[in-house]
Formats: sequence, C-alpha cells, structure tokens
Amino acid sequence: MLFCIALTAAGLAYTMFTHPDPYFPGDPPVADTLVEIYIVATALYLVGLGLSVQLSLWMRRGRALIVATIIACIISTMAMLPALTRVAGRQFGDWAELKRLLSENQRHALVLTRRSGGRLSEAEYELAKTWFIEHPIMFRFSETEKIVKIRMMTPLPPYVGVDFGDGRNAIFNVHTMICDYAD
Repeated sequence: MLFCIALTAAGLAYTMFTHPDPYFPGDPPVADTLVEIYIVATALYLVGLGLSVQLSLWMRRGRALIVATIIACIISTMAMLPALTRVAGRQFGDWAELKRLLSENQRHALVLTRRSGGRLSEAEYELAKTWFIEHPIMFRFSETEKIVKIRMMTPLPPYVGVDFGDGRNAIFNVHTMICDYAD
C-alpha cells in the first residue's frame, strides 16, 4: 500500500510541477524514471495481491485487503498516466520514425567500426564520431519546426543519441525508447 501512495504522489507531482518539452525527455528524464519505478512497483503489487489472496483464505478481512489493494493500484495507475503516455507515445508517429533512425544508425556505427557489438575502443569511437560529424543526420518532428540531430554519443551501446540543440542530448534504448541518459 505504501508503494501505491508513493506512486500516486510521484505521478501527481510530475503532472503539477513539470512543464516538459514535448520532445526532450528532460534532465533528468523524470517520466522515464517514473515509468521504470512504476513497472517494478506494479510487479511487487501483484506479488502482494497474490499474498492477499492467500491471506484471505484464513482471514475474515482478507477480501477487504484485496479490494483495498486493487483500488490503490487503480489510483496509482491513474496518477501515473501522464508519465506512462509520454513514454508510450514514443512508439508511434514521428517517434517511431526516430526510433527506426536510431536503430539504423546504431547498426551503421557498428559497420563503420567493423564491430558486432560491445564497447568501442577510443579509436573506433573517434572514427564513428567523425563520420557522424561529416555526414549529419537530421530529423524533423512533423508537428513543429523542431529539428534534431542523430550523432555518436558514447562508446557503449546504443552508441548514438539525439541532439535536441541548446546543449540538450538524450540517449534512448532503441527497443523501448525509454531514455537511458539525458543532459
């Protein structure tokens, strides 16, 4: 139950106190962090619900505990909806195209360095970084004039990230589009 109260408070705080750029995930990426916490907390809740069912077999008030747990889970999910929809929205529309570009350029970085994965050496990283500087890959979100650049950001997978301009950069997991790093 304590998890639910904390998740509800975090979801409400996110909704009331953040005015996120619709594209840049933020520094730190609050919505992404909340979604990851929500997933873990929900898994723990399901375990708790299973324990509640077991308790209800030998306690008279077990049903009340199950109902309270389910209601608490619903309330916390409703409070987390803004963060959940922000991250889930990265699977559709312009974000799906950006996801494809990131995945394609991650593979391109590996082709340039003749690697199949893992950490790139400093020389390999510099080679790929130089290629991305000489051959800039731009992406424009259709609902705005916002143009971002795909560039080499780290010698570790996924290697490439998104430069949103003004010193704002983000590295996304190319499968889930959850922001792993932002500055």
